[in-house]
This record gives sequence, C-alpha cells and structure tokens, in this order.
Amino acid sequence: MAFTGTRQGAEQAVAGRREAGFAAGLARSPAFWRLLSVALVLGLWEIAGQIPVNWAFPPFSRVFLAFLRMIADGSLPLAYLDTLQ
Repeated sequence: MAFTGTRQGAEQAVAGRREAGFAAGLARSPAFWRLLSVALVLGLWEIAGQIPVNWAFPPFSRVFLAFLRMIADGSLPLAYLDTLQ
C-alpha cells in the first residue's frame, strides 16, 4: 500500500507491512521449518505404515502409543537398560 499522505493511509501502510512482516518472518524462522519437516516425516511415516506392506513397519501412531504405555507402566527404563548390556 502506498503512503497517501493522510493518517489513514499511514496506518494502512503500517498494517500491511506488519502482516507481510509476520509471514516473511515465519518463513525465515528455522524453528518453523524444523517443525514443518518433523510433521512431514511423521505424516509420511503414518501413511506408509497404514499400507500393509510389511508387519515390521507399524504406523507412527501405534509406535507413539506403545511408547506412552511403556513410560506409564515403567517398562521403558528396564527395556533401555537391557539394550545397554
């Protein structure tokens, strides 16, 4: 938006720059791209796991739920100690 010389024009110009600045800042943010890449990988893992190609490749949702169950019942630390031997 071009500055028209009025207060309203100036306010519109600032608001336009603020909106464009947020989107541009988000696109330049390394955290945004990291979160997007993690979400993309986990989404692809879930889709690939739903295709019944191999029983040894479960979907991410089942792996995550098993992880939470193992934390809740205390078997995760024991299983981790077994792998250290």
